[in-house]
Amino acid sequence: MSNASLSEVRDGDGEFFNYVSLFFLCATIVVPVFLTSVYTSRDINVIVMGLQLVFVLANYRSLSKCMSHFLSRWVMPTLLVGVFFICALSWFFLGVEVVREDRFYFYIVQFFFYFSFVAYLQEQRVGLKEVFFIKGFSLLIVLVVFLIVWLSSDPAAWEGSVKPHPPLYRHIRHFNYDLFIFTGLLCWAYLKNFVSYMFFAFLMVLIGFLTAWTGARGQAAATFVLIVLLMLTFRKEAVALAGSMAVWLLFGASLLLLSGETHMLFDSVSTSARDSMNGISSGRLAIWGATWEVSQISPIFGLGPEAFYNYNVIDANIVQPHSLIFQVLIEFGFLGLSVVSVLALFLICKSFLAIYVKRSSEYLVFMYLFMLSILAFSLVDGLFYHGVPFSLSLMVLAYINVSEGYGKNVHVGCIQNFGPEKSIGRP
Repeated sequence: MSNASLSEVRDGDGEFFNYVSLFFLCATIVVPVFLTSVYTSRDINVIVMGLQLVFVLANYRSLSKCMSHFLSRWVMPTLLVGVFFICALSWFFLGVEVVREDRFYFYIVQFFFYFSFVAYLQEQRVGLKEVFFIKGFSLLIVLVVFLIVWLSSDPAAWEGSVKPHPPLYRHIRHFNYDLFIFTGLLCWAYLKNFVSYMFFAFLMVLIGFLTAWTGARGQAAATFVLIVLLMLTFRKEAVALAGSMAVWLLFGASLLLLSGETHMLFDSVSTSARDSMNGISSGRLAIWGATWEVSQISPIFGLGPEAFYNYNVIDANIVQPHSLIFQVLIEFGFLGLSVVSVLALFLICKSFLAIYVKRSSEYLVFMYLFMLSILAFSLVDGLFYHGVPFSLSLMVLAYINVSEGYGKNVHVGCIQNFGPEKSIGRP
C-alpha cells in the first residue's frame, strides 16, 4: 500500500474516532438526565462512567501524549494520583473492599476523562461551544417534559411531587446543578460572541424565572457569588456582564410572582425562616455532624468511595453528605481534603494572576471565576457526587488549563476556542 493510501486510511480512522468522541461527549451530558426517572443517582453515575470511558477510548491516540506532557510538567495530577494510591492502600489494610465499589472506578475514569477532554480540545475544532449548545438543547427538552406533565397533572398532586420527585432528575435541586452550570456556559458563549445580547438576555430571564420557581437557594447563592466576583475584578467588561446578569435574572424571578407557581419559592422562604440552623440548612448541619463522627473511624485516609452510603450515615435515601468538604473527608480523610484545599487555593491564586497581573482575556477571567463559584456551590451541595455536573466541571477546568497553555506544543491548538487573547467589550 502506498504512503498516500496509508495517509487516507489514517485520516479516515481519525474522522471516525472524532465522530465517536463527539457522540459520546454529547451522550455523557444529555443521556443520563433522561434516565433519572428510572435509575438511582448511584446507577446514573455508573452510566456516566460508561459513556466517559468510551469517550476516553475514542481518544486513546492523543491521550497518552497529553498525559505524559502534563504529568511531567504539572505536579498537581501526579499529586492526585499519589494521594489516591496511598488512600487505596490504607483502605485495603482497613478491610474496605473498594474494588467492589463502582465509585472507586468512577474516580479513576474521571482522571482519564479530564485528560481526554484536554486532548480533544487541543486537537479538534469542537469544544465548549458544542457542549453549551448540546446542554442548552437538552435543558429545553427537560422543560418541555416538565410542561407536559404540569398540564396533565392535578394541581395539588403536582405541587406535592414536583420538588422531591420531578418528572426528570432525582430531586429538583439536581436540575438546579445543570441550570447553574448552563448559566456559566451561557455567559462564556456571550463573551465569545457565540450568542447575541438579545439571546443572552432572553435566556437569563428564563433562568431567573426557573431559579425562583424551584426555590433554589444554593443556586441563587452561587450565582450571587459569581456576580460579586465579576464586580470585584473592576474590569469594565466583567462589571457590565455582572450588571446584565443581575438585571435579567431579577426580572425573570419577578415574573414568577405573576405565574402562580410560587409554592416551591415560598417553601424555600419558610425553610430559611425556621428557628434552628439545622432547619434553615434543610438538615445539612445534622448530616455534616454525622459525617464527621463516622469519618473519625479513619480520619487520615478516609473510608473509601461511597463511604457515606456504605456506612449508612443517615439513612439509605441519602447517599451523599451534600458538601464537597465532607464528601472528601469521609472518603479520603484529611490527606485528601488537604490536597483538595491546595487545588482550590491554587485556582484562587491563578484567578488573581489572570485578573490583576496577566490581564488575561475577559472570557478566560470569567471561566476562572465561574469555576470558583462552582466550588462555592459544592461546599453546601453535592455537585461533585453526581456524574453530569462533575463531568461539566471537569470540562470547564480543562478549558481553563488549555487556554492557559499547560498543554502547549502537545497538539495544534484549536483556533476557534483558543485563539489570540483579546478583551471583548459589549454594549
